[in-house]
Amino acid sequence: MVLSTREQHIRKDKATSNICSNQAFIATIAGAAILARGEAGMAASCAAGRERAHRAAAKLHTIPSLKVCYAQQAFWNEFSLMLPEPAAAVLAKGRTAGLHLGVDITGRTPCNCALLKISFSDIQTDDDADRLVTFFEGLYGKATGSATLPAVPAHLLRSGEVGLPSFPLAELKAYYSKLGELNISPDYRLLPARFVHDEV
Repeated sequence: MVLSTREQHIRKDKATSNICSNQAFIATIAGAAILARGEAGMAASCAAGRERAHRAAAKLHTIPSLKVCYAQQAFWNEFSLMLPEPAAAVLAKGRTAGLHLGVDITGRTPCNCALLKISFSDIQTDDDADRLVTFFEGLYGKATGSATLPAVPAHLLRSGEVGLPSFPLAELKAYYSKLGELNISPDYRLLPARFVHDEV
């Protein structure tokens, strides 16, 4: 809410859209998150997503009726699964089990097959990855092992640091709070109705 400045808040009569300001809002939040993590935190985050994706994909590839697409190609933290039934049906079963499995990408490739894209980050835990595998085992049978998937070639990996700065969380909060005070913000008071509702 600190960064909620939008055209409608300050110049309703001249506002044409809020897309640019909303994109800037999201970009600013992403930037703050990166600065809070810094070089070491972002490296750990990327590594965690990659490790969990490879661990899950290696097991999922050995479940009967499932196939990791392009399993002979290196990937980082996301992969696609070829499913024996419509991806929408699998996603519905996942929701029933309390899982957000991924994104239905059926029809986005030349093959006429059911495809599900699965992504990992540092948000998911090892237990989450195991739960995902267990869910698919419940649908299609036990994994028969763990497939060997190719690693990203060394010449494609960064050899040095990116050079990201790192700031203490308290300093970032103080900075963005100061920015929030420069604009009309719902943090402090309700906005007049004419500034809140877009014209139809």
